[in-house]
Amino acid sequence: MTGHAGGPPPGSEGAAAPAPGQQNGTVATIMRRRSVRADFTERTPPNSVVRQIVQAGLAAPSAKNAQPWRLHVVRDPGLIAWISEQMMAAPGREEFVPVDPLSGQPHPGHVSTVAASAAVIAAVPLVIVVESLEPFSSAASGARAPGADQFAIRLDAFAVGAAVQNMWLAATSFGLAGVFLADAAVASDAIVPRLGLKGALFGALALGYSRVDATPPMNAALLPEIERAVWHGDSDVDRV
Repeated sequence: MTGHAGGPPPGSEGAAAPAPGQQNGTVATIMRRRSVRADFTERTPPNSVVRQIVQAGLAAPSAKNAQPWRLHVVRDPGLIAWISEQMMAAPGREEFVPVDPLSGQPHPGHVSTVAASAAVIAAVPLVIVVESLEPFSSAASGARAPGADQFAIRLDAFAVGAAVQNMWLAATSFGLAGVFLADAAVASDAIVPRLGLKGALFGALALGYSRVDATPPMNAALLPEIERAVWHGDSDVDRV
């Protein structure tokens, strides 16, 4: 790749900064994205749109260019219904919540949302099951330096999460709505062999056209006492 000393690469100079108080198109799409779980229509996205959504996911960044994902695009209504049914029938679905890191037990502050997530999957025309190939964390065993396992997990989760976010934003830009459902992993024992996954079931991105006006602000942070953006150094930009 040829470098460009002294400035941006050719073709990028024309992107003018937005006027004060305005957002460019990319930022506007990011700010418009919401987790939508209801009131989906029967309208299905065209093949050209689905293809571009998947291409956006495949373009995500990853540590060492590992590209630790496979995207299983499910559009068959019967298979979508089957995934939803498997989630509802999965053993332990009522206890499928984040684990308390101190006790190793289901976190007492959370309740299972598997049933609600299964209902979302049953209502949408497009489900992208996200597989994590785990090139770093699947081998996280044996003699390792302290903290190496957590570092490996972060590398894989960062990349796969970036792929999910890319697809979600692309879908938003095309007028689709939806939500990422980690709860789909509750039915890994059934879904993994049916779809031919070689790695772990990371979750499912459920997408469709919804009548919901997804304009309310996002939910309050889980830890509201922690400042989310910390500015280091002087700056004349407005704080967010």
